Amino acid sequence: FIFFTSCDDRFQKIRAINMGIDAYFVKPEDPVIISARVNAVIKKTNQKGIREFYGDLSKFPFVDILRFCERKLFSGDLVLWIGESMEVMSFTSGKLDEDPEADFDQTIENASAAQEGMFLLRSRPFDFSEIGTAKVERNVGGKWYEEKKLGQLSFKLVQGNMFQIQTDFFGIPHYQIATRVFCRGQKVFQILSHSPEDADLDHIAELIKLQHIKVENKVKGDFDARPLAAEKPETREEKFYSLFQRGVALSNNGDFRGALSLWEKAETLEPENPLLKMNMRILKDRLEREGG
Repeated sequence: FIFFTSCDDRFQKIRAINMGIDAYFVKPEDPVIISARVNAVIKKTNQKGIREFYGDLSKFPFVDILRFCERKLFSGDLVLWIGESMEVMSFTSGKLDEDPEADFDQTIENASAAQEGMFLLRSRPFDFSEIGTAKVERNVGGKWYEEKKLGQLSFKLVQGNMFQIQTDFFGIPHYQIATRVFCRGQKVFQILSHSPEDADLDHIAELIKLQHIKVENKVKGDFDARPLAAEKPETREEKFYSLFQRGVALSNNGDFRGALSLWEKAETLEPENPLLKMNMRILKDRLEREGG
């Protein structure tokens, strides 16, 4: 993280340092110094294997981010920009780390209700030190490659089905752009294309954008014209997340009792689900404060 701000507040600086930022610049600052520091951070990030993903909360809401991190056993930081506020949360192996010094429940409640904003997922580097003696340098075809962290993610609702469209760039072993389409947890299809090995990042980013838009249009055209195959019976996990998501929608609309009723049903399916337990605790506290 690099902060470039007009805020010279001491407390804000300490908070930023505790978050693990790489640099904190207060306006005005010498552009040459900023450029040198940014380049150093990029180089350091690539060496550590840190991955970052920026997203739109209106397309992928907070509860879906939590579910994604839980399923992927994500370890790292989640940064949320909602209105004028910024919140940082940490995950370890898919579990959200509670900050005892912050109003954690209020933060979760605000994030769950957010209809728009931006988010950043920043992975924590994996520690390979225990097997360091087995390390060999990566060399493919006699030429060194570095995977470029580029990609795009979007969602399309077609005939009541939510399609996830994900485009990624891979620099190993060939420069390749892959767009995969998922629905109901299953991959529907994918499209692969190759990009020139002498292409710069701007050119690759444009190719990714064009391929992503092409696939979005294909999804809309294909599945508007023909419905998906008959839906299979819901699994236990699907039933759970259906109840959970419906509860989130009711909670965001102010129907807290209705949300709690659905979540209590979901609890019978996965009583130890940490995401559900956290949301139920927050909602029960809120109902108690409001005398409900």
